[in-house]
Parts: sequence; C-alpha cells; structure tokens
Amino acid sequence: MSNGMLYIAIGDSTGWTNATENYPSKTHKYLQTKLGYTIKHLNKSIGGATSTEVLANKEWLGNFQADLITFGVGLNDCSTEVATGTENYKTNLRTMIDRFRVKNTNVKIIMCNPSRTTDVNRVDEVAAYRTALAELVGEYSRGVYLCPFEDAWAQEDTDSYCSDGLHPQEAGQALLASELETIINLIA
Repeated sequence: MSNGMLYIAIGDSTGWTNATENYPSKTHKYLQTKLGYTIKHLNKSIGGATSTEVLANKEWLGNFQADLITFGVGLNDCSTEVATGTENYKTNLRTMIDRFRVKNTNVKIIMCNPSRTTDVNRVDEVAAYRTALAELVGEYSRGVYLCPFEDAWAQEDTDSYCSDGLHPQEAGQALLASELETIINLIA
C-alpha cells in the first residue's frame, strides 16, 4: 500500500451504522494515523444490503481503481427473510472481486465475514455463510484475505456489543476495526 491510495468499504448496515465511529471510518483513521498513509476513503456500506444488491451496483463500483477494499456483507444474505443461498453468495462476491481486480491487479481485498448475531432470523444460518466466504477466499492465491469478524467478541457477549443483537454499537465497531487492523498489518 502507498500514499495517495483509495480505500473503499463495501458492506451492509454493520459498516454503515454509527456514522463516524463505524469500522470503515475507524480503519481509515488507523491507516492515516497509525500507518501514516495519505488515503482517500469511500464508505459504500448500505443498510439492508445483500451481496445481490451490491452486485447490482458493480458497474458503478467498478469505475473506481481502489488499492484497498473491505467487503462486509453476509448478515442480510443469511437472513431467513432473504436467504440468498451460500452458492449465490459466493458467486456474487467472486464477481465483485474479479471486477475490482480488472481495474487494479494489485488491489488488496479483505473479505470480512459476518459478525456474531443473536437475531433469530440469522443466528442459525450465519455459520454456513462464514464457511462459504472462507472457501471463496481460498480460491485466490494472492490479494484476497479473510477477516474473521466473528472473533471480535464471544457469542455470549453479542448483546453487550449489539444492543439489538445485530448492529454493533461503538465498542463493537472498535472490535471489528481491530480485527481489520490485524489483517492490514499482515498485508501492508
């Protein structure tokens, strides 16, 4: 990574809530203050977004030549109200990864798996989506990395970090950002 780079965060409401204290904003601050990069940042996280909806925006998103991308979708895909299916989830994300790699073959893409939840519409399905994402990342020999958001806190602590069992509050956002920082330090 270098000065003048572009960091794009793509995700669902996990990266959108708490406007200035969400994990994409915290990651941007980390890149600037701790690692010393001059960096532009676009947070394209949208509440309710699924991988299908992100893929629908691929033409617009693909216009950017990003140097670092974090993808944080999956909690809405695994909802019993949506049920994208793990194979469609992987296909959607693979298409997005490949689209960004056309613009910049050296882009670093961090795939953030779904964080912990106690939401009844997601809790039984989320593990399958984490597994699917790990399988997808394993398909790439370089430039695509897995960030284990489920390691940010223990399942029994979810309600302490997500008052509604789904959306991380400021302390939860800080823990998600910390997981990202660990991966960034390995690839920077």
